Amino acid sequence: MRRINRITAMGLPALLVLGACESNTEPELGGLDDNLSIEAMTEVQSSVDDELNGALIEDLRYALESEGVSSVALVADAETAFAAAASAYASGDATTAHAKADEARMALGQAWMDGLGDVGLEELFERAYHLRESLALGNDCVRNVDRVLRVIDRLIDQAEKAAEAGNKRRAAAYLILVGQVVDRACVDVDVDRDNFAGLARFAIARANNAVSLAARLLPDDATNTQLRLLNRAEHLTEWAERAQSNHRFRRAFALARRAEITALRAVIDVDGVQDEEVRLILEVAETLLEEASGIEDPTEIQQRLINMATGLFQAGVERLEAGHIRGILAVWRSAVVSMVVLG
Repeated sequence: MRRINRITAMGLPALLVLGACESNTEPELGGLDDNLSIEAMTEVQSSVDDELNGALIEDLRYALESEGVSSVALVADAETAFAAAASAYASGDATTAHAKADEARMALGQAWMDGLGDVGLEELFERAYHLRESLALGNDCVRNVDRVLRVIDRLIDQAEKAAEAGNKRRAAAYLILVGQVVDRACVDVDVDRDNFAGLARFAIARANNAVSLAARLLPDDATNTQLRLLNRAEHLTEWAERAQSNHRFRRAFALARRAEITALRAVIDVDGVQDEEVRLILEVAETLLEEASGIEDPTEIQQRLINMATGLFQAGVERLEAGHIRGILAVWRSAVVSMVVLG
């Protein structure tokens, strides 16, 4: 495993972690098209960001290539279609942008199903459920989160129905769009470039610690899928760091968030969240939070991060006790935030 490039709370300017969430104004939906609904426009705007699409394709391409799957032609088709969607959107043709973006996702969905089959589809579903949970936590500075959640719920429902009907390529395309919608929502925050660079830096800190924690928690008899997901999380983190160093902060942020969730999925595998995994993650998160909370004379930033970790832990426990098994994501994020504090 690569040497973790740690980013501690002492290296995080105060505005970077906390100031970005103070504005929760309604985002402007530019380029509205009378032929498309507000939700469809949300899908379009989630599909025409070159930096976010780059993060998506880097992630999917690596996942396929690590399985020995050649996806060059279909991925190239997707890149071409996404570029056409962005061009159409820039020229004011949102309807064409919507169609070309869908074409791109269908190419990626085909590549994914050809390469990974039903196991890959289950992986996409698990990721979509975790992404949905991440927004429901209200910890990602997302504006108008209720509308975004409605879009995600509809897409997951459509994916489930498509899979049941045997149209697995379409199901994969819907689930890929879930990731795009979440990526877009999480970068559509009311902060300037410098402060967004800070948000990306904090996301990378969480990703680094998530990879470290996942490696620590994987059992000796970890499955090939678990090892593959951990390796993928490591690479996503490395790419996020590289994007950050090249001042591509949106891509860095998106890659780091993907890494953080992929690391959790390495721990729980693709068989769903099991009681033993919940117990293990809860115990580790509680211990880390106790250690972070025990720091004498914490700085202002350390204290705010401790408060964040505490809130996440409590929210996760409440959701788990209410029967929402994916509340484990909040507990996971609490653990990695505590690790940032501890350094």
